[in-house]
Formats: sequence, C-alpha cells, structure tokens
Amino acid sequence: MKARIKNQWVEKCHKAGLTDPETLKKARIAVNTFDDTGDAMKVLVTTGAIYNKAVLQLFVTIGAYLVE
Repeated sequence: MKARIKNQWVEKCHKAGLTDPETLKKARIAVNTFDDTGDAMKVLVTTGAIYNKAVLQLFVTIGAYLVE
C-alpha cells in the first residue's frame, strides 16, 4: 500500500472521529472477539485495509454491539 493512500485513509478516519481511544477500543473488542489467532488483524494491517474508514467503522460498530 502506498503511504499517500494510507495517509489519506487515516485522515478520513480521524475526521470521522474513528481514531479516539474509546472508539478504537470498540474496534479492538470486535477484532479480539472474532480473530482468536490474530491472523485476520495481520492481514488487515499488512494490506492497509484497517486504515480504510469503511473497514474501521465496521469494526467499531461490531464492537459497540458487543459491549452493549
């Protein structure tokens, strides 16, 4: 993944409020609940997909449901 694209995605996540600690905690809960080996997270980070606003929002939403 090119750094320019990654930086654009990170900026979109930041503007959407997806990078504050409490929000990221929800995303982490979702990942930890369903990715017991850590392999999916490795793929998300390696490919850069985790920096995409839609992907991060998905994990945040799942995590929010899990903590309710």
